[in-house]
Amino acid sequence: MIPRTIFVVLATIVVLASVAPAWAGEVEPVAYPASVQTIAEPCGEPAPVAGCLSDNFVARFLHSVARDTKRNNCWPEPFVSPARAAVRAPFVLMVARGWERQNTLGGQHFEPDAGKLNLAGQSRVREILIEGLPEHRTIFVQRSLNPEETLARVDAVQQLAAKIVPQGELPEVLETSLPPLGWSAQTIDDVETKFRSSAPVPRLPKAQEDSTAQ
Repeated sequence: MIPRTIFVVLATIVVLASVAPAWAGEVEPVAYPASVQTIAEPCGEPAPVAGCLSDNFVARFLHSVARDTKRNNCWPEPFVSPARAAVRAPFVLMVARGWERQNTLGGQHFEPDAGKLNLAGQSRVREILIEGLPEHRTIFVQRSLNPEETLARVDAVQQLAAKIVPQGELPEVLETSLPPLGWSAQTIDDVETKFRSSAPVPRLPKAQEDSTAQ
């Protein structure tokens, strides 16, 4: 004897199948969002095209049942990649900001109120463009309080970059509000001078005679 629940389910499917052709003209196409198309069909199967099943309600229903069954059987694989991407997103942003600060030229790299690169700034630009990784050669210029001075700084960096990289695509020179890493040249010189002046004499101590020697 067929259980009552199974009988009701089969009867419902038969009724829906009989009236589905009458509804075909009234059903609006289903637009699957990008997120659903990415994870709707696990185990390497492609996502459905939006208009393939929109003309058959029963086909769409059976397709959704099969899709959810595959998704449950493969759980959590369909959701691992989006979860990993969400976890890595902050680290990607931190790495990008770190390279931005690493390649930033600050006020100590330019002549005061002139917008021209000094010797330290020219050396820093050469280091970024010659020794830096190819994918991390974008140069950032810290904004000044005077917008005209900021534009002059950017123009000076672009002119020097064009001389260092005469062929191929020129590196980008962008403005930034982040302060650069490092200390001023005066501070570094003071530290090095004090270190050299306080260094001990590089001489070995005198050998002491062994009192137990005969």
